[in-house]
Amino acid sequence: MLFRPLFGSNWDNSAKCGSRRSNWNNPALNLNANIGRQGVTETGATSQGVYPTAEYIGLARWPNTQQGPGLGSRFAELQAGQLLGITMKRHGDLWEKVTAIENIELAYKKARKGKGWQHKVQNFEKHHDHNLKSIQKLLVDKTFTTSEYVKKEIFEPKQRTIYVLPFAPDRIVQHAVMNVLEPIWDAMMIGDSHACRRGKGQHSASRRAMQFTRKYKYCT
Repeated sequence: MLFRPLFGSNWDNSAKCGSRRSNWNNPALNLNANIGRQGVTETGATSQGVYPTAEYIGLARWPNTQQGPGLGSRFAELQAGQLLGITMKRHGDLWEKVTAIENIELAYKKARKGKGWQHKVQNFEKHHDHNLKSIQKLLVDKTFTTSEYVKKEIFEPKQRTIYVLPFAPDRIVQHAVMNVLEPIWDAMMIGDSHACRRGKGQHSASRRAMQFTRKYKYCT
């Protein structure tokens, strides 16, 4: 797996790269002042998860770059931690957290938010405890399968076709999984990642892009 830097880059290896830029075609052993920040690493995989290792980071390789461990290895190893900006670790017991009845209850509350008037939600509420335990059993037994999507035409802001999953169990299971995984994923993302994140989106991304275009002469 290759990681690219989360800052600007200079492909042509010029001396104007700067301290916050990366020359993609610089080999690991090129430690000249114009290198900026070397930004290519690989990760090792073990039974404990995926993590950067000195053996893999030391290669810091890019297509047509064949330098192996050496003087550049230590440099690349030190730079990798700065580029990733996070400590990668294994998160255990996730499935137990997903299938906990408390998490499924929270997922149900999120799924029904603003939909309490719908008959399907009202019918589910009549046998609330039984239905939640049934969903939990589907997950614990690993017998849950995604239902058929329902095709629906909407007209806001324009006419388009969307595909909707049933309220139960699919929408509840979706929230149950996201309750556990979203905080982990979100903490690993940089602030300028706007897609499918709570409190962000295309409008915040557009405003951020305009800030960069006003501040910098070039952008990539």
